[in-house]
Amino acid sequence: MKSLEQIKNDYAVTQGYKEWLDLVLCISTSNAIKSNYSKLTLIETHMDNICILAQKECLKSASENIDTSCFRSKSDYIFTVKEITNENNIIK
Repeated sequence: MKSLEQIKNDYAVTQGYKEWLDLVLCISTSNAIKSNYSKLTLIETHMDNICILAQKECLKSASENIDTSCFRSKSDYIFTVKEITNENNIIK
């Protein structure tokens, strides 16, 4: 599973930066964005995207704990799940 730092750096690369710190520094020192409020809003938007990517990474790890065996109960298929809340499924 990727660390939070890896997720942030990978995201920054998709945005055209070398790493997360470069993205944040570019926004915070930009003369094109005049107000500090606008700069913070833009950084918060990127941080929201990072949170979504981190959640997806956690769910990807949790989905590895789904047992592929299932049984049919009347008209529904039921899959058994093992320890989705396992501490190893949470990004550090």
